[in-house]
Amino acid sequence: MPVQSLSTERLFVISDLHLGGRPSQRSPDGEATLGTSLCASYDELRDFIDWVRCSASDTERTTMIIAGDIVDFLADDEIEGAKSYAQSWTDSEERAIAKLNQIVLRSRGAHGDGPFEALQRLVYAGHRLVLLLGNHDVELALPAVRTRLRHLLDPNDQARLEFIYDGEAYINGNLLVEHGNRYDRFNQIDHSQLRQERSMASRGLGGKLERSDRYFQPPPGTLLVIHVINRLKSKYRFVDLLKPETEAVIPLLLFLEPEIKLVLEHILVLSQVAKGVAAGGVSDDNLTTRRTGHLSSAGGDRRPPESELRTLDSVLIEQLGAQHAAELLPATTVTGNMSSGGRNRSLIATRAGARLDAWISDIFKATARIGPRVRAVPTNRLQLLRRVLTCAMSSHAFDLGREADDYLSAATALTRSGRFSTVIFGHTHLPKKIRLDGGKSFPVYLNSGTWADIIRIPPAIFDEEDWRSPLEQFVESLRTNDYSSYVTKCPTYVEVKIVDARVQEAEVRRFGGAGSEREPVYD
Repeated sequence: MPVQSLSTERLFVISDLHLGGRPSQRSPDGEATLGTSLCASYDELRDFIDWVRCSASDTERTTMIIAGDIVDFLADDEIEGAKSYAQSWTDSEERAIAKLNQIVLRSRGAHGDGPFEALQRLVYAGHRLVLLLGNHDVELALPAVRTRLRHLLDPNDQARLEFIYDGEAYINGNLLVEHGNRYDRFNQIDHSQLRQERSMASRGLGGKLERSDRYFQPPPGTLLVIHVINRLKSKYRFVDLLKPETEAVIPLLLFLEPEIKLVLEHILVLSQVAKGVAAGGVSDDNLTTRRTGHLSSAGGDRRPPESELRTLDSVLIEQLGAQHAAELLPATTVTGNMSSGGRNRSLIATRAGARLDAWISDIFKATARIGPRVRAVPTNRLQLLRRVLTCAMSSHAFDLGREADDYLSAATALTRSGRFSTVIFGHTHLPKKIRLDGGKSFPVYLNSGTWADIIRIPPAIFDEEDWRSPLEQFVESLRTNDYSSYVTKCPTYVEVKIVDARVQEAEVRRFGGAGSEREPVYD
């Protein structure tokens, strides 16, 4: 084992690996089947972890940090030989472990060697591994799942694995690392509810709970993934690769599939009552059915069937109750018995539609009018789509030195206390390095990016004069799943050097393989 100085430490921070999901396949006759896996860089990730292990210095302690979304429990896959659709929350520890085992198998290369095996080698070599929870891998916090994960990565129990799963950040001297979904109102995890869930699971009662506001309720962003994005993925692969979902994907979905607004209305209702749902609440099984009425089904009416909508409405009405209905609906419209049927269902749907328009207006700085029920693409719709995207997105999204206000203001607030000079987030899938408060070196904010593929909106759509043709081509490529020219693979990491508990260096880099391990993020 190398002799290490505890006063000097080199850390490698990665995040948003999104390991797992069904890979894309191509049949012998050339027909492609789109997969559900976000990550297509398993071999590269394994090589990166091995490089960190092999390049470790004898005079420095080496630590790898995976800052959330390590695996993706929200991706559909086949589990134990049977097709298994993802759930917004897998409360059965046995089921979650089966999913984790399948993810490990999926991430192995042709020779049975993948990122999990590389992480095990890293720990066995005497280096430290720190894992943080994200918003796609919440089930890792369950006691039996944590035990399985620890056995996978540290089977000899060398106590070099630390797992932070209770909403805490990782602190090392004046360095702070966290996933970052805490500052995304659409994907905030209620860790108080999750603690209650873990408490019951530790007693073997997790899978027997009756849902209530005491136990974990997934955030609206998770509901969006499960009930909208996953359902459309087989038809529009871009929904997984274009980030962020709420600001980029939803406007494009409304443009390509106007009827998706019906589902979004119900997601909105769920997000309003998710924290106050009555005992026995809303489950994935009674929300939507996977067997019929796919929005992704080929041809025909892409709306969910009326029976499915009625089922969802009845569940919502039953679970809302008068108290939560009063929060959702204006007082003048909450009349009669909430379970009286169609009249109140109509009120809920109407009000939900109004709130959806306001919600989209608030997020996108525009309206939801890009979804008229027409298949043609009139010029005014294209103009409106561009306006929504340019308001919601930014031509600087891939600029290393620009960041969205929510994350930048959070990082700035953390450093102004004087305790932290360096703050690292993940979650957004976009690498960043920004000097805060006008400083020349520190304080600094960095984002570790992702190892998943991402689609880059063509910068030309932000051009005031020549935007039409690039936008038409981009939309058509998304419609036909022929968008390879827009895909960016940028496996990034943050490298930090700490001396005597103080950050001396912090850089975001791209791993380009052997001989190109410390490449610039964007060439």
